[in-house]
Amino acid sequence: NTLTASAAESAPYLQTVRRDITGQRLLGQMANNLGHLRSLVFSGLAKKNLTEQELFAIENMVDLIKSQHQEFLSKADTAAKAELLQAEKTTVGTYTNQVLREILITKRINSELDADNWWTISAKFVDEIKRIQHELRQQILDDVADIYEAETTDRLITISVIAFAVVLVILILIASIQSISQSLGEIRATAELIARGETGTRAPVYTNDAIGSLANSINQIEATNKQLSKAAQKIGNGDFDVLVEPRSEKDTLANAIIQMKTNLQAYNRESEEKAWIQTGARKVNETLLGEKTVLSLSQDALNTLTGYLNLELGLCYITSDDQNLHYCCGYAVQDLENIKKEIALRETVV
Repeated sequence: NTLTASAAESAPYLQTVRRDITGQRLLGQMANNLGHLRSLVFSGLAKKNLTEQELFAIENMVDLIKSQHQEFLSKADTAAKAELLQAEKTTVGTYTNQVLREILITKRINSELDADNWWTISAKFVDEIKRIQHELRQQILDDVADIYEAETTDRLITISVIAFAVVLVILILIASIQSISQSLGEIRATAELIARGETGTRAPVYTNDAIGSLANSINQIEATNKQLSKAAQKIGNGDFDVLVEPRSEKDTLANAIIQMKTNLQAYNRESEEKAWIQTGARKVNETLLGEKTVLSLSQDALNTLTGYLNLELGLCYITSDDQNLHYCCGYAVQDLENIKKEIALRETVV
């Protein structure tokens, strides 16, 4: 496990252990990557050969470890850097680095090396890096404990100061409340009247402080409610020309009145259209009453429809046994000879 430096970056009081946190993180990454590298080399030693893919992977892994190694030497604590350099000079460290260096130079595996020996020695080198990481992590935990103790003491002092300030503020508030209680009572009474739906009431404004601002806000609410109530009344009476402007996108009441206005307008148009259709149908039905010939019945119905629809011309065709449409009568027809006397179903007149 590794500790990340993100906590130290976000907490100023952990800046003193930031270098150690970064160092132990890099050591952990180096140990993990070296573990993968050991497996690749062990596989090559066991086969006495390295494929191009394996050699490419080894080269990339070595470059990554070198990059982490350089970053560790530039960012870690001096004592931790000395321990790592000392570990690299040990027998296991020298052997591990020598084998890797030989692979990178010759681009092949040394078939004389023993795979099990490599695995054992390189494992000891990895364990040495992990030991340094563990000691560094333990040092971090000890330093954090000391920092926590110091921060706890500072917080107790801060809390004591805050508690004193709170008591002082409470005493000031108690004195202030006595002088503004009357204004608040009047504002509350006005708000209760508005809550009951009454209009025309106003809260008195005595000062320009927060209490006066609150009174002005109450008065603005009352004025807006009065305006919206008048608009709703006009809309309910059928006056859809009234203008309703929402105070903002979140003005639920004004938006609801606008939606109500839109719905009522649509319903009114629908009702007018239905009434117009029903009136026309009633007039046509009235022309159909009584005993009439087909020609008379058709002519009366056509005259009624064209008059109701304000048409300039009308033609009436009826079906017969041959399933064709035959001309029966017309309205305002000037040239009867040019009118088709018979048309087939789905055939146009023109």
